[in-house]
Parts: sequence; C-alpha cells; structure tokens
Amino acid sequence: MLHARVAIPTVGLLLAATVTGCGGSSAKPTADAAADTPSTVATTSAPAPTTSTQPAAAASGAAEAAIKDHWEAFFLTATPAGTKLSYLQDAAHLQSALAIGAKSNGKKLESAKVTNVSVTSPTEATVTYDLTLDGKVVLPNATGTAVLTGSVWQISKDTFCGLIQLAVGGAAVPGC
Repeated sequence: MLHARVAIPTVGLLLAATVTGCGGSSAKPTADAAADTPSTVATTSAPAPTTSTQPAAAASGAAEAAIKDHWEAFFLTATPAGTKLSYLQDAAHLQSALAIGAKSNGKKLESAKVTNVSVTSPTEATVTYDLTLDGKVVLPNATGTAVLTGSVWQISKDTFCGLIQLAVGGAAVPGC
C-alpha cells in the first residue's frame, strides 16, 4: 500500500526515473550483476530466516538492515539493472510494467531514504521512506511492503505496481 500526498505527474516522473535502466530484453538478472554493483551501493546479503538458536531481536535487526539496503539500492539510479531486478518481487513477470515506467525519461531520482522498517512477520515488513528527485523530496513518508523471497528481502510486487499505477493514472498495468 502506498500512502502519500503527491500529484500524479510527480509520481510519474519519479517512477520513470526509478525504472529507467531496469527494462530490457532480459527477463532475469544477470549472473554477474553483483560484480557490477558500484562500491557506493550496499550489497548486503539477506539474513537467514530466524531459527530457534538465533535471538529474534538480532534476526529482526539483520532483516531491517537488509531491507533498508535493498530498498535504497533499488531506487538509486546508479544501481545496475540486474541488481535492481533481484530486489523486486516477481521481476520476471513485471517486464511490461518496467517498460511502461521507463517509457518517459523523467528527472534524476537521487535516492530513497528509508526512515523506518517494521518487520511484521518472518516474511514481510512495512517500510516508510522518502523519495528524492532533483534535490527535492517528492514522495515523503511513503509506505510500502518488503517481502522475503527465498533468502532475499525485496520490494513487494504490490508496492511496485502501486507506484506504476499512480504513474499511469490508475490504469491497468500488465503484470500487476
């Protein structure tokens, strides 16, 4: 779910800047995507699921750190496309949605600053974040969902599709 008081055109520009570089003919991240990750982008691996021998607080802290790193890297323009796709739930089925977002090349997305992560279950978390576009926060206090897929915390398909649908004025988006 996305909560924000932002005009639709601003979200459209924001989303176009976010997914530009994500689209392409390849439906899967490249095997060497992590090797292409700039040193300024965190490449924290996702934590192992909590087990009975692992304290819950430590597991939650590790999950929160991984979620924050992956979320911020996904929205950073400099992050390689393969890495971005690895941080998006069901990316293989979202190629059409990614292409829609990349059609109009908007302004430069500078960052997504995660302000809070609340792990709500072993496989889901609520993320509060601010998106900055050309030096201005254009989507403050937005909320979304991160999901644990396999061993990687990812931006949920619902959150991503919500952003894409805002960008296209609520129209149906293939894959969403």
